[in-house]
Amino acid sequence: MNTISECKGRCYKWIKGDEVRMDNEIFNFHEQINLADFDEFFQHPFVHQGLNIEFTGQVFVEPDWTQTKYYMQVFTKPQHFSHNVLVQVLDSNIMIKANDYVHVKGEIVDIIKSENMIGNDLNAPVIKATSIKVVNYITATYPTLQTTYLNLWKEQHNFEICIRKVELAKEQTRIYMETKNNSEHTVSILPYDTKLLIDQEEYQPKFIYNPVLPEIPTDIMPHSVANGVLFFPGISQHIENFTMHIEGSFRHSNLEFSPFIFDVIL
Repeated sequence: MNTISECKGRCYKWIKGDEVRMDNEIFNFHEQINLADFDEFFQHPFVHQGLNIEFTGQVFVEPDWTQTKYYMQVFTKPQHFSHNVLVQVLDSNIMIKANDYVHVKGEIVDIIKSENMIGNDLNAPVIKATSIKVVNYITATYPTLQTTYLNLWKEQHNFEICIRKVELAKEQTRIYMETKNNSEHTVSILPYDTKLLIDQEEYQPKFIYNPVLPEIPTDIMPHSVANGVLFFPGISQHIENFTMHIEGSFRHSNLEFSPFIFDVIL
């Protein structure tokens, strides 16, 4: 028996109708259906059977080859390990494995009834892929809407912090940082004490599981460089600027830092 995770909410685009060529594949276009809540599809999947779909997700087990096709179980909401679909791929030469992130185009050809791990009945869509390719983690989870390159440096006591760039996504803000410790002492930074100040409102970092992007280490050793990313909640693309406050301290030294304060213009 297949095990299908529970699903909660996401907006997808569903399409049907006249033929249009896309990436050397035939897709049917006529009516575009926007689902405000992806949970609606999983509750009533039979209504949408036969429609074409395009989505990104993560393959979470090794693809299973039958005599004629591969089957892949894919999280279509990989950041929450949920919204499972079963993807059929007729190409025996594909180079896709478990944990890969993929972009899929195809048709909803069947609905499989199954159970989740606690025994609840679920309906899992079966997607016959007409196109599938590997994409990166960000594209599949929190696609970038806006990127601002900054290269802003601040220095105290031979310790430097740089904000390299800021990426805005709908549900996430990513701040790429670099630190250089040119001192003789270990420097401690508590990333989750960092704050963004936007229109007098404070935003704190969020812990986000990700298998790709490095986090800023808590301790930066003497004469070393460290790079990492801080994750904050999503902010509006209409925001033009914010202030970032970063706290730090020396280990085994009487030297003290003032807060590192960055004025960021997007």
